[in-house]
Amino acid sequence: MLLTERYSNQISGILHCYDRIVIQGTLPGLCYADGMTSYLYFN
Repeated sequence: MLLTERYSNQISGILHCYDRIVIQGTLPGLCYADGMTSYLYFN
């Protein structure tokens, strides 16, 4: 039994949202080892 079903008399609403976002592509300055190393040292 879902919590929303179990406590339906005490719930006045439900929010829905995405739990994951997938971003595709490359970051040219970071897509190789030396670029990522430089970024990490800088930050």
